[in-house]
Amino acid sequence: MDFEKLFEYFKSMSTKSFVIYIIIISALITNGILVIYLSENDLFMNLDTIKLILLSISITLPQVIIYSLTIFFIWVLSHKIKINEIDENSLKMIIVTGCIITTVLQAGSLLFSLTFSLELEHHLLILTIPVLCILFFIYVINIVRNKIKNKKK
Repeated sequence: MDFEKLFEYFKSMSTKSFVIYIIIISALITNGILVIYLSENDLFMNLDTIKLILLSISITLPQVIIYSLTIFFIWVLSHKIKINEIDENSLKMIIVTGCIITTVLQAGSLLFSLTFSLELEHHLLILTIPVLCILFFIYVINIVRNKIKNKKK
């Protein structure tokens, strides 16, 4: 790997893009590493760095996707636009917001799990509750929006 080219690439990036990439990378890696460290300490100690990073991303990526898609649908519903009309900057902000929400919810649920000495399964259950609430909220918004459309006709 040529570190000079990588350094030049980072140097040519705008500050905003650099911050966005740092947020995405840290959300994908740090949350998963923390879960592995707290739940399977032996696995954390025995894995090499690449495997630990890949396992960490595989733990966190589904949450980031779920939260980003949820925010995406909220964005589409609230702005009353078509999916293909969303610009690239809005998509970046949706993904960054999904990463931030994932980080906050995961850290909060880990703190809650550690405070009350809960197992990993309980931590994962705590993480699914906000997703279900948000999906229910989107469902209700869609129903209300359809009723409003039908009244106007």
